[in-house]
Amino acid sequence: MKRAVFFLIIWLCLAGRLAAERHLAAIPVNELRAQLPASELNGAVRLLAGRGFGVLHYDASYVLAVTPANTDLAFGKQMYLADYPTEDKLYLVGKVAGSSGSGLQQAGKILLELDTEYLLASQLDDQALRDLIDQPFVLLGREPLRFTPKGAHMAWREESRILVSDMVAQVSADSVLARLQGLQDLQTRYALADNRLQVAEWIRQQFVNCGITDTQLQPFTWNGTTQYNVIATIPGTDYPDEYVIVGGHHDSRSNNTDSYVFAPGADDNASGTVAALEMARVMLQSGFQPKASIRFVTFAAEEFGLWGSKYYAQNALDTGQNIRLMINHDMIANQSSAGNWQVRLMPYDGSYVFSDFAVEVAEQFTALDVYYGTLNSAQSDSHPFWQRGFNVLYFFEAEFSPWYHSAQDIVANLNPNYCAEAIRASLACAAAFADHPAVPLAPENVQITLAGNSLSLSWNAVSQTTLGMPCTPLQYNVFACLSPDGAYSLAASTSNLSYTYLIPDPAPERLFFCVTAEQDSRDMNSSSLLQILPENSISRDKSIRSIRSLSP
Repeated sequence: MKRAVFFLIIWLCLAGRLAAERHLAAIPVNELRAQLPASELNGAVRLLAGRGFGVLHYDASYVLAVTPANTDLAFGKQMYLADYPTEDKLYLVGKVAGSSGSGLQQAGKILLELDTEYLLASQLDDQALRDLIDQPFVLLGREPLRFTPKGAHMAWREESRILVSDMVAQVSADSVLARLQGLQDLQTRYALADNRLQVAEWIRQQFVNCGITDTQLQPFTWNGTTQYNVIATIPGTDYPDEYVIVGGHHDSRSNNTDSYVFAPGADDNASGTVAALEMARVMLQSGFQPKASIRFVTFAAEEFGLWGSKYYAQNALDTGQNIRLMINHDMIANQSSAGNWQVRLMPYDGSYVFSDFAVEVAEQFTALDVYYGTLNSAQSDSHPFWQRGFNVLYFFEAEFSPWYHSAQDIVANLNPNYCAEAIRASLACAAAFADHPAVPLAPENVQITLAGNSLSLSWNAVSQTTLGMPCTPLQYNVFACLSPDGAYSLAASTSNLSYTYLIPDPAPERLFFCVTAEQDSRDMNSSSLLQILPENSISRDKSIRSIRSLSP
């Protein structure tokens, strides 16, 4: 009997210890959304974080999260990948067409296959990992990601539309070609080559030649070297302390030559650097004075794990920099066809309002068809900004370059006209977002209570500073609709923080409500969508969502 009690005590102690341990888990998105319904995936992930899970990354299939020591939330197909914290480093390694992936097996253990990345556990540092694999990768940080603020509704003002149209017309394929060639002529922009300061100074001088006086290098230390981000700023007239960040990485590498000597990187990613340079040239030449500051940044050491953008984004977070939006460009110049061009927007959950507006902008001012790529890409410089709670856009060519990371990634193999068209789309977005007036956030904490044949809605007051201005609404507008994509009708306008809605007879199967905070007559508002009866979620397509028909 005593022996039985003794073993029982040991078992209980071990069970308690196991229950208190934390694990890295992969939670299927479909199970998450079934247990934590929300109108968007982003909302469901926020709810998961609110239950104590440390969310490190997610895409349309899985959420990578650190489980809390104690939780009553369980998912049937949840996979425990490792104890946490792990002894290994955790990398998100991108899937790239044409890459064998053989080096991954030597580098460590693949814990999970996501939509466009592998989760790799490895003892290797970033330089040793780069020597083994060709794919893009990023070290997965131990800090949970921060969530972007709920987006504001975007709407054109006519004076902005005319100004943007004039600037878009000034983007020049010849100018793009000249700067692509100038970057290639540097021979290499490899992060470990001795000319990295020369490369950064060359880029900085190009911004100076455009007429930007506020230029600087942002040095940081990586792998025992000093690396240099390049920063050039056009100050805002109304909101100078708020920024639209425009950029892409300037470093390069080549697998079939000595990268220390020759790594032309014309598409990857001279094209992204040239996007920033050409947009700066056009804006200055046009005399454009944005209301919010536009800051052009080209990032160093991207090819070794996004280090330049990590440094900038973390510094921005630590110093409280107010970033409206980060627009990233990575490989936007490969196109073999003569027309019917497409460009990918790589969407990030929480920033859909910006992506959706960018689609509208791109298709209005360019000949491009726009479609969404895969969700929450960890393969480029937009990812560190999104991880730290900033809204992002990411432009990426639709036809992936066959010369990726090779000595053949040269200007002669690019299409400067296509690159110029992608730049036109991005320029229109940057100008529109920088020039947009102040927008209040959606009312928070919308609650609903069913009582008989009426519904009681309530919400928290919107009273704060957003985009540089106090946002105390004149009134709240309550709209109702029978479907999420249908036409909403105004149910009431009120200065109160609540409203009682009478359910019509016969009662509909589902009702949708939209609460907006109205600031002034320019319709500067945002909405908080709430679905009831029943609490089903509104989902976006899992992978590619066509914005305009891509069929002939």
